[in-house]
Amino acid sequence: MHASPLTQKIESVLKTRGYRATRARGVIIEILVSASHSLSLSTIINQAVKQGINRSSVYRGLDVLAKESVASVTAPHGVPHYEITASHSQHHHHLNCQSCGRIITIHSPKLEEIIKLLSEKHHFKAHTHTFEITGLCEQCQAMAN
Repeated sequence: MHASPLTQKIESVLKTRGYRATRARGVIIEILVSASHSLSLSTIINQAVKQGINRSSVYRGLDVLAKESVASVTAPHGVPHYEITASHSQHHHHLNCQSCGRIITIHSPKLEEIIKLLSEKHHFKAHTHTFEITGLCEQCQAMAN
């Protein structure tokens, strides 16, 4: 598998922080970079194992990525989900289904503008932010009716 430009950029950042490039970490980064949404730990492990990476290497690799703020981890319903951080990808927020655990990624320039206005109104210099809404996805709403 050929590494994407973003994967190469992230590996370069890690190298400047003293980490050597490993095949396992490169595979994990590429899995996260190629995803359009956050991935569960089990999904990442399954995809990495299919590429010859063992489970312990996945855990170690994800630990490094989270420690170095390259990947962020959330745990809706106690299930860890990982994704590349906003500083390395397009900024976005999440809608979390409390029934099935589905995570829907949203991009909203209007929301970003509101956050900026709120920060200015309160003379607050925001460095970063997260925004998550928990509820029921369309499929779970339909099943509940």
